[in-house]
Amino acid sequence: MQKLHAGALFTAILMIAGCGGGSPTPAVASATPAPALVPAPAPAPMPAPPVAAPPPVGHDFVATKLGDWQVELHVPPGSTIEPDPDESVTMRIFTPATCGENIMVDRMRPGEMEGSYRGAKRNPGKLTKNYVLQLDRRTADGFEVKVSYDKPDGETVGVVEFGRKIGDYEYFCGGTTNYGDSRGMPSRAVDCVYATCASLRAL
Repeated sequence: MQKLHAGALFTAILMIAGCGGGSPTPAVASATPAPALVPAPAPAPMPAPPVAAPPPVGHDFVATKLGDWQVELHVPPGSTIEPDPDESVTMRIFTPATCGENIMVDRMRPGEMEGSYRGAKRNPGKLTKNYVLQLDRRTADGFEVKVSYDKPDGETVGVVEFGRKIGDYEYFCGGTTNYGDSRGMPSRAVDCVYATCASLRAL
């Protein structure tokens, strides 16, 4: 057999390698994705400053004697008390804007309690609507009543009536608030009347 020349043999080897090698295999990318960037946590919102609650109605009321009657009650600062010129049994309490309503106190001989109690709860009639008896309480010495209703013109009325048996007399304390006339504070006006009448006591 004839021997191949060394150069020819080297050429043949290169040709064989070229035929079987193909193109080089590309690098395979990693199947694991890069971790996502986590945003920094948002700062916690600043808490709102606390809102001071309004003082309870009656906390600064002043104890006042009702004329020469042997009773007193606590009234809003700045109130004035005057006998009704037409009713010797009635005291009128004129309250400042902090209350928003005027209050009347009647002193009667015993015998009026039941009629006054029924009258305090009576529905004003067909021309009114949304009548609500908000409070109907009998007590050992009388009663407490709160009602509200709408007048035909749409104005809301709140009524507070108290009855108290003190000594030889029956006392009736109350007031009526028209929500449209209460200087923008109807609920506080009703609460003011209630707090004043609830403080009625013997001296």
